Amino acid sequence: MRSEPTATAAADDVLDARRLERGVQRRLDALPETQRAAYRLVKQEGLSLKSAAEVLGTSVTAVKLRTHRAYQALRAVLREERGAV
Repeated sequence: MRSEPTATAAADDVLDARRLERGVQRRLDALPETQRAAYRLVKQEGLSLKSAAEVLGTSVTAVKLRTHRAYQALRAVLREERGAV
């Protein structure tokens, strides 16, 4: 039989999620502008790689690379927060 989560456990989960969100946002803000812009356009705004490349005035390959590097940096936050380095 599973017990229901306590209010304390739920509050801890909320605090953990907020801390993680702040860490991700700090890391995103610290990225080079080219990476941050590519990531936001593709991952947050949902633009295609081609559309993002047009907006940024660069190639699709450059957008892929910048987005990938941003994604790697943000994944590092998750590893740090979860203690799995």
